[in-house]
Amino acid sequence: MNPALKKPFLTFVALLAVIGCKKEPSAPMAAPAKETAKNSEISTEFLPSFVDKELYRALHKIPELCKIDVTLSEINCPDKSFSNIVLLYQRAASPRHSALATVSYILEQKNEAVKTVGVELLAQAFNSRQGTLPLKAVAEKLLAQLAALPVAQAIDAAPAIVFVAMPHQLDDLVYKVLDGFQDKRVAIAGYRNILMDGRARAFAKIDLLAKSTHLDLALAAIDSVSVMGGRTVEENETLCTWATGLLEKDARPMVQMRAAGLLATCGTKHLDSLLAIDEKRQLERKPLVGGFDVYRDVCGKSVRNPFGNATAAQCARLKRLASNTVNDPNFSERDRANALVLLATQFPGKDVLSVAEQLSDNTLPALARQARSVVQDLASTKNALH
Repeated sequence: MNPALKKPFLTFVALLAVIGCKKEPSAPMAAPAKETAKNSEISTEFLPSFVDKELYRALHKIPELCKIDVTLSEINCPDKSFSNIVLLYQRAASPRHSALATVSYILEQKNEAVKTVGVELLAQAFNSRQGTLPLKAVAEKLLAQLAALPVAQAIDAAPAIVFVAMPHQLDDLVYKVLDGFQDKRVAIAGYRNILMDGRARAFAKIDLLAKSTHLDLALAAIDSVSVMGGRTVEENETLCTWATGLLEKDARPMVQMRAAGLLATCGTKHLDSLLAIDEKRQLERKPLVGGFDVYRDVCGKSVRNPFGNATAAQCARLKRLASNTVNDPNFSERDRANALVLLATQFPGKDVLSVAEQLSDNTLPALARQARSVVQDLASTKNALH
């Protein structure tokens, strides 16, 4: 055995011992164990060479130890028998590619309880893009298996399978499978992950999805930008110009809110577009398009935006937006409280402390409570305030 794999292998064997799995002697392949059988022994003698036999045995043990709801695609264990297996892959203690090949093999079987266990392993252990990838043929098979899964299981499996398929540039097959489900929850779960490895190849699909009349699908398309990880300068320019277009052309409030959240991360050049929209809304006594939460990482002293920090002029505009909201009773109590938080965290000063002190006994309880909290925080550093 390769010394580099010895420790993870021993870890896995130890886990299997904990959950009561024992390696049986070589014997002719037994008939498949019934899902309700107890203390059954799982033969691995005639399994294909690509199957991780220890994992195969462990997953087949779970229905004996835990309650499996095939219809809802859920596992409920009285102990850590399943979560310990999940941890092996979350901590990269066991090879990812062989586990995915093993799960694909299990999805070909007829034991619905064990298939559900395999799906839940995908959902819980492989819901991020890390570790080794399976072969392209395995990714293709997983996509075909995804298309055949019941909806509840497909929703759970889709994110992980998209992570596996997109690096192999199986874009069209991914789209065909996700779009093929009548229940859009499967597409929503899967499309959030296509930009991680789809990058510029998938921009056209994301744009199309964002225009969907199905609101949650449109939101998933916008959310995929935050999942994709670090953007290049070129990717940032494309996506941020796109987000500006969504703000200007899509009237759906939730779409505008998500687009605003993206635009606030786009750096110096694109921040002006968002500020201009919010300044216009404030003059009309309307709440900011994405609220003050989208500006939480814009002007703080520790902010380092790779696409350019906000300028002094842009921060002055943001401070003015927050100050105007705090002092205007026409805005909601929640908006005023959030604006005060922004002022206290990004523009701490004696002027902000003074405003908070004036609002600390306001008749609006949530605003007064937030004001007292700001007073307490700022007063403790009063000597350092400018």
